[in-house]
Amino acid sequence: QPVHQQPVHQQPVHQQPAQPVHPVHQQPAQPAQPVLQLQQQVQ
Repeated sequence: QPVHQQPVHQQPVHQQPAQPVHPVHQQPAQPAQPVLQLQQQVQ
């Protein structure tokens, strides 16, 4: 009997969007420094 042929490992569980968690580090953290440079020029 083909019991071991059941598609058990084919469950799309690992296909969940877990990658969007990494793009969090891609936030524009550099623009925070140019703000200080602008203030220095104004003064």
